[in-house]
Amino acid sequence: MNPVKLEIMDVDTFITEHNLLEVSSTFVKEPSSTTFDQDGLFSEKIFGEIASGERLARHGWINLRTEIIHPRIYKILIRVKRLYQDVMAGRRYARFDNTVKDLVVANEEDVHAGTGMYFFMQNIKRVKFEHNGSITHDNKVDVLTKYKSRMFMRKMLVIPAGIREYDEEAGAAKTDDINKWYSSCISLTKAIPEAGDVSSLYDPVLFGLQKKTILIYDYIHELMSGKRGFLQRKYSSRSIALATRNVITPADTNVSSPDSPQLVKSDECLMPLYQAAKGFQPCVIFQLKLLFFTPIFGNGSGSVALVNAKTGQYQYTQISPGDQDKYLVSDDIVAFINAYRDTHNRHMPVTIYDETGNMFYMYMVYRTDDSIYIVRNPTEFKRNYELNGHVFDEKKMSPMTKAEMLYIATHTAVKGKCVSITRYPFEGVLSIYPCFVKVMTTVYSTHVKYRSATSDEVVYELPFFPARGGSSTDGLVLHPAQLKNLGGDCQKD
Repeated sequence: MNPVKLEIMDVDTFITEHNLLEVSSTFVKEPSSTTFDQDGLFSEKIFGEIASGERLARHGWINLRTEIIHPRIYKILIRVKRLYQDVMAGRRYARFDNTVKDLVVANEEDVHAGTGMYFFMQNIKRVKFEHNGSITHDNKVDVLTKYKSRMFMRKMLVIPAGIREYDEEAGAAKTDDINKWYSSCISLTKAIPEAGDVSSLYDPVLFGLQKKTILIYDYIHELMSGKRGFLQRKYSSRSIALATRNVITPADTNVSSPDSPQLVKSDECLMPLYQAAKGFQPCVIFQLKLLFFTPIFGNGSGSVALVNAKTGQYQYTQISPGDQDKYLVSDDIVAFINAYRDTHNRHMPVTIYDETGNMFYMYMVYRTDDSIYIVRNPTEFKRNYELNGHVFDEKKMSPMTKAEMLYIATHTAVKGKCVSITRYPFEGVLSIYPCFVKVMTTVYSTHVKYRSATSDEVVYELPFFPARGGSSTDGLVLHPAQLKNLGGDCQKD
């Protein structure tokens, strides 16, 4: 594959070859109309009809009425010599030195001195850029020398309207910043004579126009470059709904028996809790609401039964509608899941505050050596637990943590479901295979039975119930038999 070759664009040639039309109006729409202004930044005549492919590809252009420096060249110039920027901005005086063929610092009283954009544009064409032995400096000089004929421009391209589209939602118009800068450029050009005859009196307009083109250049550069840029997102990304990515970590084969649910089998993977919760997010949201949130907040009342964090008593208290919605609205539950990224809060209790500022626990967990019970009313649980022939130990009761709640919901959501494991770079059919998912939590997790708080019956088993305060496992564990086909060695993956 040949490398991409980037050059300074010949704007005039590009406009001619593609028959581009001029943008000359700052108005978005025609007066008293819902139609876009035919000469404006969203014109269907200039950029193509709305929702058409042409609207994502066709450019427009603005007549600047005068010469300014190409934005990329401008950035190189001010790095070659800081004086250039100060002169253009009118902060320092300079004069052209015929000996060195360059601008040098001068006093304001010097009859040959000048400052401002007009003075700079009159003299920069006479400058002879010299190498000084520095690789960085010399490379910049090479670019300036190579593109001397394209250093200035009188026309500026306007990127396709489909990339910066004008949106109207609930009567409020929304538009990207770049549209405001384009509009400012058009307004500034109106202050310049059509013939382009300017003088130092136009310095504020000329420098303002130059700065706007820099803002536009930076915006487009940011739009295109980097991992979040347009090129990466549209042409180099692997964007799949509910897809996640992770590193491969070695499997721990130190288990009690071959039948242990903590052992990863050849058709399974051990997926860390947060990755599983995000990958199966719609299912996890459903289980969080079904198992935990709806039983508390689903009755539509402001009075909610919770466990007082100070007294440990189960009581009714007033919770504001906004705080209740955080556990009933899907977008807010997504925020609850996303908060698990913060490793410091994973083992903190799930709490909520009432309208007077008192803290309450949503659920308690009673934990024995091999079983757990999810408890809402500690007093009622103690009575039922003892009726079932057990001895209640208050020390084994504690508030349910975020890790415990999210694990139970995620384990329930992914049980019996499969994922496709894909190793990048994709090299063929052996780089992808399906497998069942088991959810991991902490390094030293426990295999426990989840029992009913009333009947003591086993609801289901939880192979990786998190250890309180334990270090989380965040790598993906695959069966060793799958690593060869994927090209993984568990050292550099």
